[in-house]
Amino acid sequence: MPKHESLDDLIAKKAAEFADQIKAAAAMAANEEEIRIESEKQLAFIQKDAGIKLEGHHEFTVASGRIDSVYSRVIIEYKNPRSADKIGPKADSPGSKKVVEQIKKRFYDMRTQHGQPMNSLFGVGLDGNYFIFIRFRDEKWQVQEPVEVNRHSAERFLWALFNLGNKGKPFSPEYLAGDFGSEGGNTVAIDGIHALYNAIVTTDNPKAQVFFSQWKILFGEVCGYDVDNPSDKIKKLAEFYQVNVKGLKPAEA
Repeated sequence: MPKHESLDDLIAKKAAEFADQIKAAAAMAANEEEIRIESEKQLAFIQKDAGIKLEGHHEFTVASGRIDSVYSRVIIEYKNPRSADKIGPKADSPGSKKVVEQIKKRFYDMRTQHGQPMNSLFGVGLDGNYFIFIRFRDEKWQVQEPVEVNRHSAERFLWALFNLGNKGKPFSPEYLAGDFGSEGGNTVAIDGIHALYNAIVTTDNPKAQVFFSQWKILFGEVCGYDVDNPSDKIKKLAEFYQVNVKGLKPAEA
């Protein structure tokens, strides 16, 4: 990927190309394998341009059968656009209901056999004409109505792959809290807060100082907190984040 082009820009640009090629394949496809092959070909082009390697497994065997493609936490089931199993325009269309139930079984298999939390998985049904996206959140299924394959739906698909399928962690609250929260002596959180505090108390930038002074006034009005006198709770918080409590400035902390 050229240095001047971000992944965001690249995916936005490539999403339209991906959608066009997949729809063209669907117009001529005789089976679901042809949709998968075209999808894999387009993904290979994007990976090359992005300089990112997706770890894909195809015909991945689990208890309920074989998953067409798995990219870490992204499960993809392809369907024949000319068969009775094709994804319909509604979630209650026969083909839509069938692929949703199939993907739900895959979620359970990935949790049981591979220890993947179900709320970290992202399921995709694709027949070349429609996408259907599935997640499991707050102990319940979230099944989106089928969406036509176009630039916007393809962009969502690609972002899921390059976020969850790149052997990384999902961009979700629970994972962000685990990486950046205060639990368990998190060194990332400690280093980050420590650096932020030092930057605030040492800056001589007049604009930064004015903005921070305005924030202190607003914050004090909203919560009723004394921003000028450190409380015991603030001192304990400062100690946790390894901020020197001597001469502690509570608002900055």
